[in-house]
Amino acid sequence: MNIKYLLNGVKLSEKEDEYLEKRIKKVGKFFKNCKQPDELRLEVDINQDKKTFWRVEIMLRTPRKTFRVEKINKEFMMTVDDVMEALLKQLRRYKDKMVTISRNG
Repeated sequence: MNIKYLLNGVKLSEKEDEYLEKRIKKVGKFFKNCKQPDELRLEVDINQDKKTFWRVEIMLRTPRKTFRVEKINKEFMMTVDDVMEALLKQLRRYKDKMVTISRNG
């Protein structure tokens, strides 16, 4: 999986960077059996608005579908948690849909 970080003038501390990496690794479990992992692209866009609000946007591009989530919160780690939970929810829903289609098909 190719991961691209877009930090628009934002400097992350080592702790924040490690936390973000740890949370992003959870996405990989959905693509363990992927035959072409090079086609998976994950873009993480991080902004901080006037030193108060964090905006984190994640876009995951797969060969068949694009998943996009954006969340805004006052704390960086809370924003990362929110955006990752929303992305994982989308991935679970899509996986369940594909399993149902393959069973009925």
